[in-house]
Amino acid sequence: RLFGTQSLGYFTVANELAMLPSTELIAPLNRAVFPGYAKLSGSNQELEASFLNTVGLIALLAVPAGAGLAAVSMPLTTFVLGSQWATSAPLIESLALAGAVTAILANNSSMYYAIGKPHIITVLGVVYVTLLLSLSLILARRVGLQGIADAYLVTAAVFAPFSMAILARIAGFSLRAMLSRIASPVVCGLTMYLL
Repeated sequence: RLFGTQSLGYFTVANELAMLPSTELIAPLNRAVFPGYAKLSGSNQELEASFLNTVGLIALLAVPAGAGLAAVSMPLTTFVLGSQWATSAPLIESLALAGAVTAILANNSSMYYAIGKPHIITVLGVVYVTLLLSLSLILARRVGLQGIADAYLVTAAVFAPFSMAILARIAGFSLRAMLSRIASPVVCGLTMYLL
């Protein structure tokens, strides 16, 4: 209501394009790993090794894809959709970066199910949505539609370390090992985006 149907259209298109790496690359991978996690749930060491390998692979795929999409959002938007959609490009930039961060966390749900703690997903979801809505309201009033896209990015950046720390504590995993698996893809992805 705040922005009208045209703005909603820009945001919807931006979100669809920005989330392509997650929906097309990461979601199928996440669906495939849960049965393996369930089998390994009796051995914490093997479960952690499998999770770390999966998170590393997700970061290796999602972060460069999201950062690359963010880096070329303007030329990509005008080439694929036409110049009339140029307003979506800055939205794609923020949403693609947010999508890369949240893709790294997407596998956490499978792990909570595997260790018998699915209620944690709900609790973390409430925290995430509360933070996102709060930031969206604040930033939308200050900078408009771009503020909502930026709220997604800020929420993802703030929520990711918190979410990883919670999983490490509950599952008995090493947070340091989790962070080391994603560090290189994140640094390289950010470097690619900034250059």
